[in-house]
Order: sequence, then structure tokens, then C-alpha cells
Amino acid sequence: MTVLPASVDAIERVLGRLAGAPLVLGGGAAARRAAVHAICDTLLRLAAFVDEHRAEVERVELNPMALLLDGATEVREACVTVGDAFLRTLESPRPLGEM
Repeated sequence: MTVLPASVDAIERVLGRLAGAPLVLGGGAAARRAAVHAICDTLLRLAAFVDEHRAEVERVELNPMALLLDGATEVREACVTVGDAFLRTLESPRPLGEM
């Protein structure tokens, strides 16, 4: 299991360690920047979603996430594991205005 890196630099380091990194990040500097930007955008949006729903989300798995020829990313399957939101609410109640 990989913990989602929290910054663009950290995501780029993780991408560089992937077995397929030369295929994804190959080409010129502009192509590399575009690929990293597209992947980072998707992962940082995912991180924002998880942060917003951190009381409910236990785990997220994207498999696979594809980088398309036009530079867009596509998540073909996502599995979001949630806990018992009702139980979590009882354990750490929020003020009424936040429910």
C-alpha cells in the first residue's frame, strides 16, 4: 500500500520510482512536465476529497489510473472504503451547525 504524497515534488519522486516511469515520464522536458502536472492534479484532487471526508474514508484505491495520449488522466476503477460514519459521529460529535 502506498500513502498518497502531499506535494507535487513528493508525487514526482514516487512517479520516478515506478517500473513504468520511463514510459510515462519519458520524452522531452515539456512532455515530462505535462505528464507530472496531469497526474499531480488528479492525485491532489483525490487528496482534497479524502481530507474533506476524512471522518468517513478509510482507504482509496485507484487501479488503474491511465495517462492518455492527449495528456488527460483517466481513473478506470476507484474503490473507496468507508467506515461506519454513524459510529464515528457518535464517538466524536460535531456541533449541530456542521452536520
